Amino acid sequence: MALLTLSACTLDSRDLAAFRLSASGPEKLCAVLGASERAAPLRAEAALALLDLTRTDVDGRVLLFTELTRLDAQGKRAILPSFKAGLSERMQTDEGSEPSSDALRAKDAGTKLLPLLDPSERNMLGAELLAFVAADVTRRADRGELTLEQIANRIGPASAHALTDALSEKHDADNLARLSAIIDQHAQGHERTRAGKRLVELELSYRANAKGAETLGRQRVLSSLGRFADQSEVRARLLSVAASDGIAQNERAQALELLTGHVGEAELKPLLALAQAESAPAELRVLALSRVGETRSRTALPTFLILLTDRNHHALRRLAGELSLSVGSSEAVASFFRNLPTGWGMTYDKAEIDAYAEPLAKVPPDITTLLLLGEKLHSVFWWNRVLALRYFASRGTAEDVWRIRQHVHDLLPITGAGYPAGHTVGLEAESALALAIERLRATHQR
Repeated sequence: MALLTLSACTLDSRDLAAFRLSASGPEKLCAVLGASERAAPLRAEAALALLDLTRTDVDGRVLLFTELTRLDAQGKRAILPSFKAGLSERMQTDEGSEPSSDALRAKDAGTKLLPLLDPSERNMLGAELLAFVAADVTRRADRGELTLEQIANRIGPASAHALTDALSEKHDADNLARLSAIIDQHAQGHERTRAGKRLVELELSYRANAKGAETLGRQRVLSSLGRFADQSEVRARLLSVAASDGIAQNERAQALELLTGHVGEAELKPLLALAQAESAPAELRVLALSRVGETRSRTALPTFLILLTDRNHHALRRLAGELSLSVGSSEAVASFFRNLPTGWGMTYDKAEIDAYAEPLAKVPPDITTLLLLGEKLHSVFWWNRVLALRYFASRGTAEDVWRIRQHVHDLLPITGAGYPAGHTVGLEAESALALAIERLRATHQR
């Protein structure tokens, strides 16, 4: 009836403003919005009037989206330009100012409108909404009905492009972290490359800025950058941070941690250089070597064996030894024993021997390996004997049982940390013998 009443009337903005106050006004606004014969700008203005409706007896936003849902595609396209312009006008907020209730209502309405639009229009409006929120994350991201994350989820992958464009030096470390997390969630392909490049620029800018003196802030920015360590430009920057003597050690270590799982052949050279740098802190050298180890690259084997000779840095030596055996396998066994530091003043703790024994046990039993380890059973150094015993125990053949049994009365003392007082190679042999017999029996039962 409202539509019939209005169909013959000439309406303008003053009439729509009056409708907002009258009892039947909301129904009349809905009628104008749905009237295809009305001018598109007037219909859009009716939609905005419903959005602005603040009455206790009716919820204008509910009426608005009920009517928008009823419109056909042509009707939506007709009112969209003017409606979007109205939303943009309402979202206008001075920099540094709290957003008004009208601005927040427009932001939420625009977000709810997204599912009703075709993809290109959805992306355009979505970009505008995200730009509004990202311009002042602190004051806008959690205001109104929908948070920044919820808006991005409704937009989908296209949100990554808009938020990458919005990244700015004006964002503090916390807001940068929040934005980068959302971009990371939605960015794919080229957008990840764009985001990584932009975050590298921001990290460099942040570090050069006076507020870069805030250690926690720098770490947050570095973490944001690390989300995109799958990108070559980001990896290069993280490696640069790790190698820089002028950057705090905890940040250099963080950069190496952020590279976890993302290192390839291209990153081997700088990582190996850092692992071998005697002037670098031992913690960083170990982290660099750990990243190299993730590649399982045999080209790094010579470096592993060189670092194995280190008498002073136990953690570095231990990791180098583990990697030389796990990566080099039977090819590296002879070099491992040759490079393992020896001498009467040398000793090893139990944890280090355990670390070597595990990858050694996985080395295939070729004739060269068996002969070498058979010789090590008679080494003058207890650690060589123990490692050989562990290897033969892991195989558990009849021949291994025989080999181990010859050493149960070996009185050579073991003095490394973690071993009980009075421990001997013979006691190690007893444990090895029990394990070998158990495995031999299990083999026969199968």
